[in-house]
Amino acid sequence: MSLRPRNINALSYLGPARRTPSSANRGRISRAARRRLHTAIIAGVLFTAASALGAPPEKLTPVDQAGYHRLLAANKGAVVLVDFWATWCVPCRTEMPELVKLQQKYRDRGVKLITISADEPETEQGALPFLKKAGATGPAYIKRTKDDDAFINAID
Repeated sequence: MSLRPRNINALSYLGPARRTPSSANRGRISRAARRRLHTAIIAGVLFTAASALGAPPEKLTPVDQAGYHRLLAANKGAVVLVDFWATWCVPCRTEMPELVKLQQKYRDRGVKLITISADEPETEQGALPFLKKAGATGPAYIKRTKDDDAFINAID
């Protein structure tokens, strides 16, 4: 199932809850409905908070795992889409303009896009120009941590 960003309300992704036909499963929700529910919950986690959008980023602010958790806490109660990306990642570069369009479409509903570049120091010089070219606004960060695995595990 693909999530189409036509409605921010996560419950709209659930669709009608279909009951399984067997009498032994009476009152239980079907596997497909459970999958839609899980997808909606994940979408709700990704869209956590909302605040005003800013101008194009002027710099990439370094963030580690503690900073990431503070960032989420600062946006608690708002709708935030956090995108981890890198300049060397072709799919990341392809999806960025679409994420910017999504943010612009739902700006009035308070959707905020936070970008976190996973570029290494030797490739980070291309990150900020790419964000500006893609039309990204608001906060932009770059991952700076000594232990990438610990950072990744802190996100999951």
